[in-house]
Amino acid sequence: MSLQQNRKASITLGLAIGSTDKKNLGMEYADSGWQTKETLIDLMIKTVFPKIQQCRQRIEGENGRSLLLIVSHGSRLDRELWLKAKEYNIDVITNKVHTIHLCQPLDCCPFSTFKNAFKKYYKPQFHASVAQQRQAIATALTEAVRKASAEDIIKKGFQRNGVWVFNPSIVLNQLLAEEELTKEFVSTYAVPEVQNFLMDKTKQLINSNEITSLLQNQAETKEMGQSEATIIIQQNIAKKINDSFQKDIEFALQKVKRKRNEEKKE
Repeated sequence: MSLQQNRKASITLGLAIGSTDKKNLGMEYADSGWQTKETLIDLMIKTVFPKIQQCRQRIEGENGRSLLLIVSHGSRLDRELWLKAKEYNIDVITNKVHTIHLCQPLDCCPFSTFKNAFKKYYKPQFHASVAQQRQAIATALTEAVRKASAEDIIKKGFQRNGVWVFNPSIVLNQLLAEEELTKEFVSTYAVPEVQNFLMDKTKQLINSNEITSLLQNQAETKEMGQSEATIIIQQNIAKKINDSFQKDIEFALQKVKRKRNEEKKE
């Protein structure tokens, strides 16, 4: 983000948090709106790793170890970052994409409550001033945080993933259901029309001058050999393709879920 964008974002967040202790607040920005490798590295090295170490030392002393569970995703693929985790005596286990959230209480209720509440309370004012827009966002954020932080919502998160009351079958059954849904959806790739669409989409992405030049510059900057640079470029193109299709795949899976639920009700 630009300096001006950062300044505006800070003002908006400041309105939302009010008198919250700024020492316990951390902010990271990404122009994509999603977690990126850069924001993840900064967050982990400046905040997460040191805090894990401090907490562990109070409980176990200098020689204790910690375990970090994390989802496998392109933004997490950084060898130096995980070597840094090793220096902090933090063991890292990666998990298949879209599975670990089933084990996280916040993902199982509070986050969705927050998003729904924010959509409800925030009404875009297209002809309002910048100050009025900020105030509207801050007000909606405050209400959304209040809703998501309610005691019953927090408890539901722990209940829905089987942490409290402890019930591991809740997560295991969900994983099995997701796997079956994925198999059912993937079978549609055998349809010629779908295959042709994917081929055309792939060619568009690979032939994109912006993507190709960006990846080539990245490889040249690192002074890699030709074969290694080619592998890096292929991996990045594959990631671009995967990211491009991900939303369509998730939407299709949701449609299958809804259809199955309707059939069960009948």
